[in-house]
Amino acid sequence: MTDPVLSSIDERLDARLSRLAAEHGFPGLVVGIVRGEELAWVRGYGAVDFDSGMTPDENTVFRCASITKTFTGTAIFQLRDAGKLGLDDPLSDHVPEFSAASGDAGPVEAVTIRRLLAHYSGLVSEAPLPYWETYEFPEMS
Repeated sequence: MTDPVLSSIDERLDARLSRLAAEHGFPGLVVGIVRGEELAWVRGYGAVDFDSGMTPDENTVFRCASITKTFTGTAIFQLRDAGKLGLDDPLSDHVPEFSAASGDAGPVEAVTIRRLLAHYSGLVSEAPLPYWETYEFPEMS
């Protein structure tokens, strides 16, 4: 490691992340620090899968899961700031195909951008399966 700042914190950062992964029961975790346009530091914790015990690294593919909320929220607020949409616009104004949907929670016109962002749209978020209890997820294809 040639970065003097990262060299000076390497052991402490590694120990802290190892404790964090254990305390929160993360099955697998990879943390990287990018300096400029280069991956300057990377460590894996936990396992890629429970059978192999292989530690994840910078090439491990993870499910995106909830991290997409950050990207989506940022993009929506940039569109709002640019005057391209309003938070109280019905979703069907921007995704016309959505008007063909039907549901038991109310009219589709009531599903607004704001309600989607607040998880208050009435739409189902995940299949009702015990993925997070069993750690058995559908295979990626």
